[in-house]
Amino acid sequence: MDFTIPSAPQEARSTSVKKIIFKGKGNEFFSVYLLSIFLSIITLGVYYPWARVKILKYLYSETEFEGSNFTFHGVGKEIFIGMLKAFALLGAVFGIYILLLLYVNIFIAVLFYLVALIFIGPAAVVGSLKYRASRSSWRGIYFGYRGSYKSMFFILLKGLLLTIVTLGIYGSWFTTSLYKEILKNLRMGNLTFNYKGQGEDLFVINLVGGILSSLTLGIYFFKYQSDKYKYLAGNISLDLDGHTGKLKATTTGFGFFKLMIGNLFIILFSLGLAMPWAIIRTISFYANNSLLESTINFDEILQTESARASATGEGLLDSLDALDIQVI
Repeated sequence: MDFTIPSAPQEARSTSVKKIIFKGKGNEFFSVYLLSIFLSIITLGVYYPWARVKILKYLYSETEFEGSNFTFHGVGKEIFIGMLKAFALLGAVFGIYILLLLYVNIFIAVLFYLVALIFIGPAAVVGSLKYRASRSSWRGIYFGYRGSYKSMFFILLKGLLLTIVTLGIYGSWFTTSLYKEILKNLRMGNLTFNYKGQGEDLFVINLVGGILSSLTLGIYFFKYQSDKYKYLAGNISLDLDGHTGKLKATTTGFGFFKLMIGNLFIILFSLGLAMPWAIIRTISFYANNSLLESTINFDEILQTESARASATGEGLLDSLDALDIQVI
């Protein structure tokens, strides 16, 4: 006889539409941004980690979901220490590169440099994701990133090699692999994320978008950006104990046109001084054009993430960016 006790049926819930609200204002952000940039310049970059924290704290605090704001808990000191470690590592790599260049030959030097970056890149990406997630919270519930260096290493290595060999064709599958890897390892308490997009679908969007943008001398580019964002965002889902949520983008080509051309003129005519307004316009655009269709009760999220990652990965990614080295 079967004595298995049947599980309780899952509570049926109706789908509701929820929005992320961004309340940031250009004039408020201008003072934060300008002071941060000014202090970073006069301290020859030493103040940069504290500037980064001030900017992130403002942007998080002005982002609201379900009546509660997000919070960034990072501090400048830990990012500063992380950047020191990162520069020490990159300095050692560059030093060995110079020695090989001087005393061996340029081929071995370049090969060493590229191999070093291949190993450092995944560490920078994973470390940055772990740090940023562990310092982010909503209603006191912390985010977390559980991805491993090994998985990211093979995804980046395969993606970069195949994208180069296929002259960019594999790029759509590379992007898909990254989205899947990052989102499946992202948590907010016991709330999980997932990405269900497919490389072939993204390839068609990129192919059509690229061809039509060229044929229309760039006019179709804004519609292409809208279609791409709709696809990427529309395949992101959330899950909490069997109840799900799905993102939906409501962008249009004309909306992207106004955003991108508007930002271009704002920055050009202000000689860069209006950059804070461009940043606020961009975040507001994405927030205003994103919906979450969900049956999730967000009051039921439980705290599960307790690990606080070091800022070395964040500093490493910043350092690579400062050296104009793109990892992903």
